Amino acid sequence: MRLFVEPDDGVQPVVEFIGGARQTLDVAMYLLSDRDVIDALEASRRRGVQVRVMLEENPFGSGPGNRATFDRLKAAGIRVQWGAPKFQFDHEKFAVADRKEALVGTANWTYSAFVANREYLLRDAEPNDVAQLDAIFDADWERGDAKVDDPRVVVSPTNSRSVFLAMARSARSTIEIETEEMEDQGIERALVGASRRGVSVAVVLPVPAAQPDVNATGIQQLKAGGVQVRELRAPYVHGKVVLVDGREVFVGSENFSRSSLDENREVGLLVSDPTTIQQVKETFSRDWKAGKP
Repeated sequence: MRLFVEPDDGVQPVVEFIGGARQTLDVAMYLLSDRDVIDALEASRRRGVQVRVMLEENPFGSGPGNRATFDRLKAAGIRVQWGAPKFQFDHEKFAVADRKEALVGTANWTYSAFVANREYLLRDAEPNDVAQLDAIFDADWERGDAKVDDPRVVVSPTNSRSVFLAMARSARSTIEIETEEMEDQGIERALVGASRRGVSVAVVLPVPAAQPDVNATGIQQLKAGGVQVRELRAPYVHGKVVLVDGREVFVGSENFSRSSLDENREVGLLVSDPTTIQQVKETFSRDWKAGKP
């Protein structure tokens, strides 16, 4: 297990992961436009790696979306298709190399993710995790149903809501959250419930890029229930992490919104690795101190 934090680590961890594939590389990505990443994918295909890429066909509010990338990858001989249409959005951000190692994170593979956003990426070689992620990719690629039986793998719409509610209920001392969206009443009630039983709950959100602030109602509900909330201007908070009692951390694509938890395809991991937890805790502390109430 190895954690990378953006924009500190830049695009190189993704390029190196792609470059390490020897036989197969599967990528499921909401947005993919970074030139270095696309170059690395094309280089993998040229050296004989069997590359499959699954993209969201109609990403929300993203201008031209993925069409140019889709056409370029297809022209390079890469197998590429749109994500499974049964989901509102295919919002996941993960890749599996040689069916032996995965890269799971909060970052789209775009220029801004690596130079302007707070993002987290996990490189994971734990066999059960990789097998589960591999199975999810295969099921979505074939338009089938993915069975999720690894408790460390957090998937929307399968188990993400129940996992997050269980994390809130299990907290005894602290819950630290950094996320882009706070728009789900069920999650908000769970966090307020934790706060009212004495858990210190702290949430970092981005300063809104436009008005009205989509998080305004959620922020109001959290603050009314004793949850501490701060907004960070830079880097832009696109990461999604939940740290409970300093013992377990979630890293993945899920936002706290109804569509993200109940309608999208989203993928993340629960991690208890001490080094990863310490990195997340240090980054959260830095962003908390820089944020404004």
